[in-house]
Amino acid sequence: AVRARKAVELGGAESFEEAIEWLERHQDDADIDVPSEVLQEQEANRLAMQVMRVATVPVAHRLECCQVLHKIIGRILADPTSQRLRQIRFRNEKFHRQVGRFPQAMALLKLVGFQQGDYWVSAQQSEPCLEFRLPVDSDNPTSRRFVRAYTLLDEVLRAPDDWLATVAESQPEVTSEWAAAAPSADNGDAGTDGSPDRAVEASRAREREFLAEVHERRARDP
Repeated sequence: AVRARKAVELGGAESFEEAIEWLERHQDDADIDVPSEVLQEQEANRLAMQVMRVATVPVAHRLECCQVLHKIIGRILADPTSQRLRQIRFRNEKFHRQVGRFPQAMALLKLVGFQQGDYWVSAQQSEPCLEFRLPVDSDNPTSRRFVRAYTLLDEVLRAPDDWLATVAESQPEVTSEWAAAAPSADNGDAGTDGSPDRAVEASRAREREFLAEVHERRARDP
């Protein structure tokens, strides 16, 4: 029953033959027998937790970092045809200072669909950049994640004192190296010995509170 529902809901199958074709293509998926509702909840949790990881950058920079991420995504949503807004140069010193040096922020950009690309300075010369290549009005899971990330960041920035002030910093502070190699989305989750410390546990507790608050607000005003 779960597989049949997925063939219709995720695969868009409109006939028995189309459902069979979808099932044959996806029968080896690790989550083929996991209900769609469970997968959607896992996706929502993953994104919300990554947004809250951005709040673990040093206190002096976390509000600005969230604001810049919100602006980067928001500008693309407002003008999705602009190639200029879809590219961020790694060598942009302002971007590096506000976002690029923080692995948590770079991991969020990677999660919502940004990829490493080329920014063409001239017809013969290019430099590395971050690039968002997907349509923003698509049913593609990453495109939907992109839009939801904007909504979550907007929620944080509506009450930054509530969301950001009590989150512990990630320890130790490190510099993002995604310009050379994309960082793992799990950067900054553990202490120097590889095991969670008290600051991380407090941060995870705050992530759970964030999820609960977002779900509650959406239930009140969907």
